Amino acid sequence: MNTIEIKSFIWKIIYRLPFGRKLFQVLKAISLIRVRSFRLLFLQVNKNDICIDLGANIGNASLVMWLKGVRKIYALEPNLEVFNVLKKNINGINNIFPLNIAISSETKKEN
Repeated sequence: MNTIEIKSFIWKIIYRLPFGRKLFQVLKAISLIRVRSFRLLFLQVNKNDICIDLGANIGNASLVMWLKGVRKIYALEPNLEVFNVLKKNINGINNIFPLNIAISSETKKEN
């Protein structure tokens, strides 16, 4: 087994534990803080903030803000496939609101 397979195996075990999903989300958010941009985000948000995660992708920034304890997070992700991964990653977190929409200065429908 290589390192990636071992990490994947451990995450699967954690995910199946009671409260495993929440533990997974906390550990994921903590691991993201090692990255400078996420660490700066963590330091800049406050507990009473209401945040918008534009282009939320799979929800990493939302998880970091949630770990800090912000009041509400609106995670906007227009790509439906990525949006479905986002919803899975934040499942069970009541103050993150995923929205499958985009923000634009034009009104039109993309294919």
